Amino acid sequence: MNQLIIRDGTSQAMRALPALQEGYFNLNELSFQDLLAMVTEFGALVKFHNASNEPDGDWTPFFHADETVVMSRILALDLADATAHFDDWWRGTPEQVGFDPSNQGQARGWDLPSLPVATLARTINDWYVALLDAQSESALSLRLLIGNVIVQLRADKSGLLALLQQQRGDFLLDPIWTTDADILTDDQATPAPQPMSLLSKSMVRSDFHAFLKAIEMIRREALARLPASLHSQQHDPATGMLIAFVQQFQKLKGKLNRFTRNYLDFYYDKMLGSVPLPAVADRTWLVLRKNPSTRDALVPAQTEFLAGLDADSRDIVYVSANDLVVSDARIAALQTVYFDHNSYSAPENLLGADGTPFRAPLPGERSWPTSV
Repeated sequence: MNQLIIRDGTSQAMRALPALQEGYFNLNELSFQDLLAMVTEFGALVKFHNASNEPDGDWTPFFHADETVVMSRILALDLADATAHFDDWWRGTPEQVGFDPSNQGQARGWDLPSLPVATLARTINDWYVALLDAQSESALSLRLLIGNVIVQLRADKSGLLALLQQQRGDFLLDPIWTTDADILTDDQATPAPQPMSLLSKSMVRSDFHAFLKAIEMIRREALARLPASLHSQQHDPATGMLIAFVQQFQKLKGKLNRFTRNYLDFYYDKMLGSVPLPAVADRTWLVLRKNPSTRDALVPAQTEFLAGLDADSRDIVYVSANDLVVSDARIAALQTVYFDHNSYSAPENLLGADGTPFRAPLPGERSWPTSV
């Protein structure tokens, strides 16, 4: 009795199987941003040949220069994967404090360019550099936000960014990471802080979470600017065709992801033999007013009335159910009469459930007692 369990039972809604819910299983879970970012990354696998028919890099710069592609790359970044990568680094890295100035600033036992913070810094830098030549309002606003975020990030107290940039060829960033080249004048430019003599794992963790917050801020701005970028009409023709193809693929993805719905259709239609109810036509009221200078007009039954377009741009048609003569008659008011019957007082207590008296009145006797 001390562990008495009281429950109301299982309702019908609680008995529904999760596997039968809409969207429980999708054959294609890639969003528009994921697909566009993935397709453009394939450009790194295709070599670009110059006018002399010699390999000269790949097609990555061509696609990454488009603002919509940059926004899609921002939104497609998997922060959960970045966090998991940092957790692995945290568990597998010993607590090495400090760095050795005689070894080009290398932290003892650490590979600085492979730090999770370095990966995030390179990612943000790639976004900023890709938007340097942008001309649209959406891209300029996003670039300004990323620039301000970089200015805030480089002011970290640990000086980890300054330590990373000492790696020279292994870690190259835009000059904005060291001076306010795009925000302040040359006289107002302020250098980034120098690395501290001690660098601990806790400092790296603090910097990593600061970068995560910064990326979340950039993602919110990119998500708000993406719709306007899609309709900016400032895309390169080839990139515009790619964007259009990915958008068309979203319709095919909607059909592919009907797996759960198709399973329900098979279960109810084939196994249970359920028959869907017939469609019920919508009903509405239509008010007609006659021109005072004309005679009464007859509106016959089955007369069609247009009511705009539906979601598929098809005409919405209503059909009159009966004949109607439109005259000068008007409905001035509608009233409802309500009687509050009390079965304990007369004459209600003398009436049956159908409203008839319990007995027929005698000759000369009133069926309804009155004061007369």
